[in-house]
Amino acid sequence: MQIDDFIERWAGFGGSEMATAQPSVIDLTELLGVLRPIVSDKYGDFLDYRYERPVTETHISRKKNRRIDVYKNGHFTLEAK
Repeated sequence: MQIDDFIERWAGFGGSEMATAQPSVIDLTELLGVLRPIVSDKYGDFLDYRYERPVTETHISRKKNRRIDVYKNGHFTLEAK
């Protein structure tokens, strides 16, 4: 995939986050020539590079279970919107 193809495909895309986050990351990793995140199995909750990494958000005394769209330990988190 070329940069112009990526931009044309994803510019102004109106799909939902759930429908587009992982496909857009796959296209981005192809464009950059890097490995894709790993799809976790039921035992891989804390893989170093993965989709939908579970985290606990704590606000004052309340805790909520959340997920990070793409997580790479020591490098970045990505939240698609």
